[in-house]
Amino acid sequence: MGDCGEDCWKMTHLAYNANSVDAIDEEVYHYDCTRENSYTSSNKNIINKRKIWNDIKTANLIIEFFKDMEQA
Repeated sequence: MGDCGEDCWKMTHLAYNANSVDAIDEEVYHYDCTRENSYTSSNKNIINKRKIWNDIKTANLIIEFFKDMEQA
């Protein structure tokens, strides 16, 4: 898994298992989107199979995670 898919996958687990959620008034995370091939690159013409495949894999992992939770 690559790009922001790993972040999405981890955040799903963290949010699901959190005892509480709170807000803070400062930046704690920065994603460098200046790389030409980064997922959030400002070059919107860059759409490739790898990015799409990573999105599909991430979505499937999250679906499986919640299916497992329903069955538990």
